Amino acid sequence: MKVEYEDYEHLSPIPRLYGYAGATAAFLAFACLHSVVRRFAIPATITDQSGKWKWKNILVSWIHSVIVGGWVLSSFYYYPEVTQDLIAFHNLYCYGVVAFSTGYFVCDFIDIITNSQENAMWEVLLHHVAVLSIFIYNLTACRYIGYTNVALLVEVHSVSLHLRKMMQMAGVSFHNIIYRLNNIVNLIMFLGFRMLAIAWISLGMVWYNKRMSTFYIFLLVSTMFVMWVINLILFWRLIKSDILRNMRKHRSGVENGKNTQPPVTHGINDNNNKQSMQKAL
Repeated sequence: MKVEYEDYEHLSPIPRLYGYAGATAAFLAFACLHSVVRRFAIPATITDQSGKWKWKNILVSWIHSVIVGGWVLSSFYYYPEVTQDLIAFHNLYCYGVVAFSTGYFVCDFIDIITNSQENAMWEVLLHHVAVLSIFIYNLTACRYIGYTNVALLVEVHSVSLHLRKMMQMAGVSFHNIIYRLNNIVNLIMFLGFRMLAIAWISLGMVWYNKRMSTFYIFLLVSTMFVMWVINLILFWRLIKSDILRNMRKHRSGVENGKNTQPPVTHGINDNNNKQSMQKAL
């Protein structure tokens, strides 16, 4: 039997204090993690201070993606009813992952600013401002928790995305079978999780706009515009780097009677803006 929306409209809201406390605890946990990673988890191949900071920042982002990716997948597995009403349905488990990620995004935003990386990573800051405006509203109102869980499905893809960057920075060869397999998985998961989540939310704005306030629609449209722009640019850069570049090199190698590949670099074409784009949700 199909459950009607009204069945979930009467759920008692989770006290907003729980959300604020969870976000604060996550913020403190990631701040401590930054300090630990900075001291003990930097490869010997990275010697400059800028590279060390990038490694630390991406590794912490990867840890966040692993935790949240598993958490949000389990949310849909254990509570499939969330998909019956992504606006009104909520429970402490689905609500908790939103609070956890809110704390992480605040911590990452501050880390970028305090380390004077705002010029190189302005896309990430723009992404965090857009995401936090939605997440904080949803935590406070205890509404749209299901759609926020959908948004966090992008973190499943971010596991392979951040791993790709870390392997580059650690000097892993483009010929390495693990690196090449991860690149294939990365592109598949980009479509299967990141683009799926963005499209799902975008359709929800059209289908259920009558259940949203004018202010929230404005907030959501602004955020989704940023998400579409950032992620389409990211996808094109991944296609150029991992598919088109390899095709050109293979064709060139065949024409010259050999197939060579340059040494690995510390990023996509050594461009800080391209590196920062990979951090986008």
